[in-house]
Order: sequence, then C-alpha cells, then structure tokens
Amino acid sequence: MSLELLSSKIVVIEEAPSIRTLTPAPTAVLFAQGITQKGPVRSPVLSTSFEDWSNVFGGYISGAELPLQVRQFFLNGGTQIWTSRVVHHTDITNPSSKTSALATGTFNTPALGETQGEVISGNAGPYLLDDGQSLTVRGSNDGVPWGPTAVGFTAVAGYAETDEGIGAGGVEPFALVDGDTLQIAVDGGLTQTVTFNTGEFAAIGAATAEEVAAVINGELVGASATVVGAGTKVRVTSDSKGTGSQINVVGGTAAGALKLDLVAGTGGTHTGSGHAVNIAATAAAEAVARIASVLAANAVVAVDSNRIRIRSVGLGSDSNVKIDGGTANTAFGFDLATHVGYAAGPAATLRIDGKYDGAYANGFQIDVSTATNGEADEFNLTVKDSLGIILEVFPNLSMDDDSDRYVESIIGDDDAGSIWAAAVDLDAALSSQRPANGTVTLSGGNDGLVALADADFIGSEVGQTGLRAFDIVQGGTLMISPDRAVVAVHNAIITYCEITRNFEIFAVLDPPSNYSDTSIVTHKLSLTSSEMYDLYWPRVKIPNPSTAVFGDVDVLTVPPSGSLVGMYARSDARQLAGPFAQPVGVDTGRLYGVSDVENDNVLRESIRDKIFPHRINPIIFTPGVGIYPDGVRTGKGDGNFPSVGERRGASFVEMTLKYGLLFAKNQANTPELRAAVRRTIEVFLIGLMVDGAFASRKPDEAFFIDVSDELNPPSVQRAGKLIIRIGLATAAPAEFIIIRVTRDTRALDEEARARVG
Repeated sequence: MSLELLSSKIVVIEEAPSIRTLTPAPTAVLFAQGITQKGPVRSPVLSTSFEDWSNVFGGYISGAELPLQVRQFFLNGGTQIWTSRVVHHTDITNPSSKTSALATGTFNTPALGETQGEVISGNAGPYLLDDGQSLTVRGSNDGVPWGPTAVGFTAVAGYAETDEGIGAGGVEPFALVDGDTLQIAVDGGLTQTVTFNTGEFAAIGAATAEEVAAVINGELVGASATVVGAGTKVRVTSDSKGTGSQINVVGGTAAGALKLDLVAGTGGTHTGSGHAVNIAATAAAEAVARIASVLAANAVVAVDSNRIRIRSVGLGSDSNVKIDGGTANTAFGFDLATHVGYAAGPAATLRIDGKYDGAYANGFQIDVSTATNGEADEFNLTVKDSLGIILEVFPNLSMDDDSDRYVESIIGDDDAGSIWAAAVDLDAALSSQRPANGTVTLSGGNDGLVALADADFIGSEVGQTGLRAFDIVQGGTLMISPDRAVVAVHNAIITYCEITRNFEIFAVLDPPSNYSDTSIVTHKLSLTSSEMYDLYWPRVKIPNPSTAVFGDVDVLTVPPSGSLVGMYARSDARQLAGPFAQPVGVDTGRLYGVSDVENDNVLRESIRDKIFPHRINPIIFTPGVGIYPDGVRTGKGDGNFPSVGERRGASFVEMTLKYGLLFAKNQANTPELRAAVRRTIEVFLIGLMVDGAFASRKPDEAFFIDVSDELNPPSVQRAGKLIIRIGLATAAPAEFIIIRVTRDTRALDEEARARVG
C-alpha cells in the first residue's frame, strides 16, 4: 500500500497472514446411485437424514437395494448423501430418451355455456418493438371469417433542425465563437450543455455542419446529431421513438447562430409521434389500444395480467382467433395455433402430475372441493394415495396467476409444497378456470426399469446420465452403487473415481448376491487394479423394515456398502486421525442394524486365507462383539496407499490443499510466496501428525514438503508453474498379530550362571 506521510503521525497497517489456516475438506460425503421409488432423474439431490431423503426419493420398493442402503448409511453414522436416480434410457447420450414417465390426471371446469376463441401473448409487457413492425391476425365469428389483418406499429423520434423558427439561415457556415453553448433537454429530462471550443473546428467562425454534429455527438446523451439538407444543416434527434420522444432546445449562446428553436420561441419543443410513448418499451395497454383500433368490431382485445388477450366476438366452435405471425410477434410471443371457442360443456383446466416420474403415483386420488374460505373461484385440493389415505391438503387455491394462492406456486413450493404431486395450469380460455369439484385418479406413471442395463448405471458424459450425473456436484468423497454389482459397472466406477474425479472419490464395491468364495475371487480378478476402491464379502442380513413391501420374512439379505460407508463416516467423526484411521475391527468397524452374514463360510479361517490375498475384505461375526469388516485392503497392493485409511487420508490431504492453496494462484512466484505455501502446508500437516494421522509424531519422520528452488528453477517459474512435492508417511494397518510363546527359562539360566561363577 502506498502511504503518503505529510505530518507526524502513528500509522497502523494490518498485514496479510504469512500462514493461512486451511479448512479441512469433507471426508464422508457419499455419492449413491440406484433405483428409487420416485425423485428427479439425472439431478443429484443432497439429503442429511433418512426422512429428508424419503421425502424426495420415496420409500422402500421391491427389487431396489438403494433405499435400504441409504437407511443403513444414516443408521451407521452417515450424515450427507447425494443421490442420483437411475432409469432406463434408450440412448444414454440423450437425456430425453428416458423411459420413465409421470402419472397424470386432468380436471375440467364445470359445464359452461359457449365461449369465445381466445389467444394470450406468451410474453408480458413492456414490449421491445420498432417502427414499421406488424402483427397479423385472422379469425372467425359465428362462421364468418375475417382477416388476415396486419396491425402496424409506427413511431417517429422527436428532432430539431438548424433552419427552424429563428429567422433566415440555419445552413453552414455557422458563425460560432469560442465557448459558445447549446442547452438541450432530451425526452423531457435534465438540461444538457454542449460547449463549442475553437480547437474542435478548422475555423470556428465558419463552422461546418459536419463539425457541429461531431461536437454535439461527443457531449449529448440520449440523442444524436446528423448532417442533412445536402450536407449543410444539422439535425438533433432523440434516440427514442414515440410520443414521449422530445428534443427541447432550451437556450445557449450558440442557438441563435445555429438557428435552433428555443422553448420560449415558436415550436421550441419538438415531439415525436407513434402508437406508444416509447416504442422500444411499449406497454401492454398501448399495444392493446393499437390492435383494438385496427381489428375494430372483429375481435375483443384487452390486457390480461400485463399480457395481450385477443378474443373472437362470436361464441362456440365456429368462432376462433389466430395469429399468423408478423415481425412484432417476436416481442409479443403469441403462439400460431387456431384458438377455437368451446361449445357448451366443460373444458380442461388443471392437470395434476406425480411430482416425479414413476408408477408410485398411479392410483393416487386428487380431490377438488369447495374452498375453506368460501370464495367461489377458489378450491381445496387433497392428495390421497391409492388406498384413499390422505397424504396432503392444500386449502384455498386459485387459478389466477397473480394470486398469492396460485395453484402452481403453492403445490410447487420448494419448502411447503407437495412432495407427491405437481400442478399444471392449462390456461383454459374461460372467464372462470376453476376446476369442478370432484376426484381424478392419476395414471400412466412408469418407473423406467424395463430393459434397465449396465449402460444406464455407467452413463454418458454427453447425456450426463449414470455416473456422469454427479459431474455437476463437488465435494463427494465416497461412492456406492448397490443395485448393479457387476464387473462392467464396478470398473466404470473405479475409472470415474480415479480418472474422471482425479483421486477425489473412494468407492465401496458390493459383492454380487449369493457369491461363494471362489466366485468373489473371480469377480475381483476381473476388476481394475486401483487404490480407489475396496471390495467386501459376503453380503449381510438386516431386519425386515417393511413387511408390506418385502413380505412376511424376518430378515433381508442386502449389500453391505450402505452400512460400511455409514461406519466410515462414524469413524471419521470419532477418531482424531479422521479418514487416516482405519475403519475396521471390533471397536470402530461394528456394523449397526446388521444381524448376520449371507455366507457363513466367511467365518472359516481357511476361506478367509483364500480371499484375503486377493485383497477382498471379509465381513465376519464374533460372538459378544457383533458383525464388522476384518480387513482394510484397497484394490491395489503395490501403490502408494494400499489400505483404506492411507488412501482416504491421502485424498483428504489432496482435496484440502487443492482448495486451501487458492490464495497462491496467479500470485507472483517469488521466494516469499513459496515460503508462505510451505508454512501453510506444514502447519496443516503438523496438526494431522499430532492427531495420529501418520506413522510418526516427529515432523521429520511423518512428512516432507519440497518447494525448493531446485524443484522450481527459472524455467519452471517462467512457464507459470509452482511445483510442490509432499511425502506422507502413512501408517500401515496391523493386519497380522503374531504372538510368540516359549517356555520361561530365566530361573534355570540364572542358576547355571551362578554355578559357573
């Protein structure tokens, strides 16, 4: 900071910190994809409780693993989950090819008399029009056609010329003198002063029209000057067009020489003309007045919620109105359909859909009844399930777009709206759009699960389907996909975690159902070698949470991933070392809500001896302790971080530094900057070391940081790079506890030594 010191003083200057505090990255934010009862497709949603999750994605459904895994995640200590619903796409690169669909039902108005044909502009006023634009309209009244009729819009700007109203002359040359002024007000605004200086002219006493126009254009706002009259006169024109467009020459010493009208003189206010005050911001009422004057008795034109409404004069199905187009329709936004009046009878007015795609809403009953407040144009709407059980009630709704109780706004409100349904106003062309009292049953909903394939889970970057739906979400650190435990999907997940997300996300892979020890080894051998996942075996059993969905059985066999990632989150929160602590064993790794394992063979040591060398982590049971994972091996043993704690801990450090060192980005690459970076990283790593994250509590043994000149020579710096090398001495897990037992011969040895002595 430049500081000017003029008199004796004490100055306090706060310096930027040389050591920055790094905000730790989150460690247990779960990405989960799979089959759900409802919820958005391709749009991951964050949930922080099972109730919160259920409000969006629904409850348990037969054949879907994900809802059970989400329950286990929260039960075991998880707190944050981003969920992406998977449905079948006929083309995973095309999001619109999804086969899921909304359940829907339509309410009609009460039976009414004949109505007019009506069209309403798609856009609200004001409208950006220009002089000469038009709208073409046609229609029919009681079978008698009229039109097409072109409705033109004109607008002329206000202007003043240099030969108006003050005697003869007004053409170049103009006898100006240095410092002459011209005072002009544009469109009734404040007076602006244009000053003419000698240096702006070849000869100011014989100024040309082109020179005068150039000076005015350089100083006047909201208007412009042009040369007219075969290049001898100056015209000052407002930038706006319409009846509000004005040029007022209100004074100045140059007015006389330029022969411009003054306000006090005859015609000093030069006003434009047209069909609007400002054609570029034509009000709906102004457009309606013009359209009505041209269409005359053929149509009824009015303002409706700041939009333009055009109705036929005649009633019934032989009366209609249609917009044929025109250059003005770009602004108005009328559709080009023929709008026919209704014969006596009801008209479709309100559609109710399931809030999300899915068969869950098929059979839902939607009731419309008299409004609680007694208003004739309002109504109550009740959402019931297929058994008639009331789910939600919304009182005193309106079909008026401007009402505080507008049906679309109330039903669709993010906080207080429906979690089951959505409302669509069909804009019936009637004086009253209120739906008739009665009940509509929703139908047509489809879960999109027929032909569901591996590709739907793997997805496409172009279509943002499958795994690629998570591309828009930052901060995820764990991933599960329990509904598709197959090699193709598992390898796609591994690639996504390691390559696409650059080591940010760690995947917990589920064993396929009913796999033996031999089968799970075969499965593991087909997976990509990577540190960014672990594989467990076997599946686990949990108490049946819903006999209504899963039948009269006591337990369900399910994938273990939801329980495991929930336990990871619990371990991260409870242990000082956070993600560096190994999530395993009888104390930390206990799985809550799990009653048994699918395959008891895992309890045999000979079987574990078979799978463990292949880096498959067994889930075992110990009496009096419970069920827990007995291994923390990742899918790759010859990398830098071959165990779960080491790998997740390293990713945690990488993510924290990625965002925590943004302060250094684009700064001058000086020794001072590199020293600040080093100190910031060192303080962060020392904090982790003290918490037991590394194999030693001595800094020289726990980690190293290199931002040296050797690593950053001038050529590297000139290339815009600052290279930092960090080494972490992570602690390997104690996978094998070896107890050596021997006979205690110390007394005999002592006796023998005594005899010799």
